[in-house]
Amino acid sequence: MTDFLAANFPTKGWFPIGSWSDVSSVVFYGNFDGAGYSVNGLWINRPTLPFVGLFSEVRQGEIKNLSVNIDASKGVRGGNMGAGGLIGCINGATVTNCNVTGGGVFGEPTSKVRAGGLIGTASFSVIRNCYATSDVYGNEYVGGLCGFATETAIENCYATGNVEGEIYAGGLAGFSYADDVSEGVVNCYASGKVSGKHCCGIVGYGFCITNCIALNASIEGTVSGTKNMGRVNGYDDISIELSNNYALSNMRVYDQTTGTDVTLRKGADKKDGADISVSESLNKDTYTNRLGWNFTSVWYMESGKYPVLRYQVFGYGSGSIDDPYLIRTPQQLDNIRNFLGAAYKDTYWKLACDIDLSSYLTSGEGWSPIGGSEAFYGHLDGDGHVIKGL
Repeated sequence: MTDFLAANFPTKGWFPIGSWSDVSSVVFYGNFDGAGYSVNGLWINRPTLPFVGLFSEVRQGEIKNLSVNIDASKGVRGGNMGAGGLIGCINGATVTNCNVTGGGVFGEPTSKVRAGGLIGTASFSVIRNCYATSDVYGNEYVGGLCGFATETAIENCYATGNVEGEIYAGGLAGFSYADDVSEGVVNCYASGKVSGKHCCGIVGYGFCITNCIALNASIEGTVSGTKNMGRVNGYDDISIELSNNYALSNMRVYDQTTGTDVTLRKGADKKDGADISVSESLNKDTYTNRLGWNFTSVWYMESGKYPVLRYQVFGYGSGSIDDPYLIRTPQQLDNIRNFLGAAYKDTYWKLACDIDLSSYLTSGEGWSPIGGSEAFYGHLDGDGHVIKGL
């Protein structure tokens, strides 16, 4: 996208799909399948548009299987109502298997913009199996994944970027209103530092949070009058449902303006979650036994690392004959060796592009053949592509 933006939008960057103008709005109602491809080099500098992102506003449609990498030197800036790396606003829509990496998302600082690494604002929608690693900056309703969500399910998602916002800043979401679990935040984590006035590890102000874990380094009150800070959520009154949530025991929650630590209300059904150690946070059993996460088809975890979504490692798809894993990287090709033996005789892979192993093979022995002590029983369709540098 870098060359295209330089030639067509050299000063303001990408003009979001489905954008509002001063006189009309043309919302995107369609369905978009990224098929595992990535849009690289996105940048936007349009502070007067209501919603900014690769898409401005999506209604009733579906966006899936898409990666966006933001230009690190320019970022996504603007959206006086909603800013996200992927979408500024969704309404009645579904977003699955999508992610945003690279540069930051910057909400218009002088307005009540809702800024998120993936999506700015979401209503009556579903966000599932998504992640964001970009840092996010804004004023009100700022989240590592989604800024503002109402009656929107956020399931099996995570965010690792740092979040800075004054009112309702959260490592995953700034605000999440839900009537029940089906519209809340479920099976998610956040690990970035969160700072602001009302700031929390998972959601700044969430009404229903279940089976989540806050892995943030710290929660820092940086604005005079800081209050309602927490490791998981900012509140735990009778109108809020918090269930089976955890947080790192060494996470510091403190008010920088006074230099004091915040008194925590710990417990799996409290706003600060139950304690969990660093070693436990790096143990797969914590996520399977305590949180009940699905490591068969949704999550994947290597020893000593936090969980990631399975398609990051094995490629998009479910591995069936009609929906094979789509391989785009050397790592995804290499991970086929994790599916050896007759138990995987009905597992399918397909190359989605040429694979260059030149920079991947760094040892003197080169590629280790797939299928050693156990044979490969699966199915690999090269689809006419080439594996280079073997």
